[in-house]
Amino acid sequence: MQRASPLFNGFGVVEVLVALAITSFGLLGLAGLLISAQQTAAQASQRATAVALLQDMVGRIHSNSADANLGLTSAYVTTKTPYSQNLNCLSASNNCCLAADMSKQDLYEWSNNVATFLPSGTSIVCVDSTPNENAATLACTAPASNPNPVILTV
Repeated sequence: MQRASPLFNGFGVVEVLVALAITSFGLLGLAGLLISAQQTAAQASQRATAVALLQDMVGRIHSNSADANLGLTSAYVTTKTPYSQNLNCLSASNNCCLAADMSKQDLYEWSNNVATFLPSGTSIVCVDSTPNENAATLACTAPASNPNPVILTV
């Protein structure tokens, strides 16, 4: 007569613990990936907002080319952030703003938009002799003459 071999039904405690550990490490990795993806999405949103603000200011400068073409003497060139002078050039009662006044009004509105949509952001409009430098700070190196374009940095 043969003896019946013992039957093993189910899993042992060790197998369950190993499976639980492997699953835990996988879930921790997934959580880290989700956090990284959320941070990247937030940065992309801020960059898209900065680009929209830059396009807004480019449009303003393009519309007021009489002042923008002055180069270093243009009212657009400023290192003051935020620009705090509201000239009310766009109000119905004030229709006599000069090109320089409109530039100041544009800077005022744009600086307020930067502060509203990018609360920790800073902005500068300048004529820069080294526009292609990769500097971490917002700075402009004034050129000797006016051939360089107006540089917008957010």
